[in-house]
Amino acid sequence: MIKISFWICGTCLVVWIIYVGIVSAIGSPPSSEDWGFISAITAGIAIGSFGLSYLGGHIIRGNKGAIRLVVLISVLWVAGFFVALEPYRSYRGKSQSWTEFFGLGIIPVISYLGILWVISGFLPNKKKVENS
Repeated sequence: MIKISFWICGTCLVVWIIYVGIVSAIGSPPSSEDWGFISAITAGIAIGSFGLSYLGGHIIRGNKGAIRLVVLISVLWVAGFFVALEPYRSYRGKSQSWTEFFGLGIIPVISYLGILWVISGFLPNKKKVENS
């Protein structure tokens, strides 16, 4: 499972680096202050993707503590974006707040849990052996 975690972590880093390269090529190059922010986000993506993929391995194996932890993280994630983006308020013609909330708050959670659900469906079922 650790190999899969490193693969996912590396993939997320490569995607982020490509994104930063495209944004730099399209717009003006980032300033020296922006590079600190970019490197902090890159480290966060690396640590976060490794942590989520490692946690996903425990969830797939049916670890109840890991399942409870991912439910707690998911609820806090969605609630945090709900409070931060305030999609229920439409002010100054800002009609994209619900779109941002679903795009940043709900879709990542559904995608993550959906991927784990699909992967666990492909794994062989372990039947419990009961002693008579």
